[in-house]
Amino acid sequence: LTPDGGVVVVGHTKSNDGDVSGLSGTAWDIWLAKVDSAGELVWQYCFDSGQGNDYGQAIVHGPGGTFTLLGHRQYGGPCPWANYKLIVFNVDSMGQTHWLNCFGGSGFEYSESLLHTMDGGYLVAGATMSTDHDGIGNHDPTGTYYDALLGRTNALGIREWAKVMGGSLHDVPKGWAELPNGDLLMLGWAGSSDGDINNTHGDEE
Repeated sequence: LTPDGGVVVVGHTKSNDGDVSGLSGTAWDIWLAKVDSAGELVWQYCFDSGQGNDYGQAIVHGPGGTFTLLGHRQYGGPCPWANYKLIVFNVDSMGQTHWLNCFGGSGFEYSESLLHTMDGGYLVAGATMSTDHDGIGNHDPTGTYYDALLGRTNALGIREWAKVMGGSLHDVPKGWAELPNGDLLMLGWAGSSDGDINNTHGDEE
């Protein structure tokens, strides 16, 4: 929700007609749009690297009326790694990008959750099959199963840390919560019963 009663949403699109304009080509673009309290479109923008598919997953308020978005990008951006990686970026209501950063490795990543922390930073969560770069420590060295990929930036989008959590099977984060004392909770599901995962009762809890 915005202070004027509107709503800003993020997703992805392959359209370039109707309410959507600015698609870069024929691949998926991240799509950001605002509607007013009556549901009428106020503005919309498409974001992409120009080199493949881009998917929008989550949005939070940023400083000064900006918005910070989480998604995953196939190619391009500040990370030189091939394949999909997590991207987090800050934009204003004019569609201008203020900063962009990414997390991942040379395997496959997809985005899940974004949290704006009390100190102004951002926590990102997604899943990774990478075993290099931010995927170092992946509990499946074959790169076949997903581990949770967690990362943090400061308020200016500068990376502070990244880590993987999970076991030898699929383990995927779905959401963040910050406690009043600053501790963090991460909710997800786990297929593993080893590594960082214990006290399981069955498959994919």
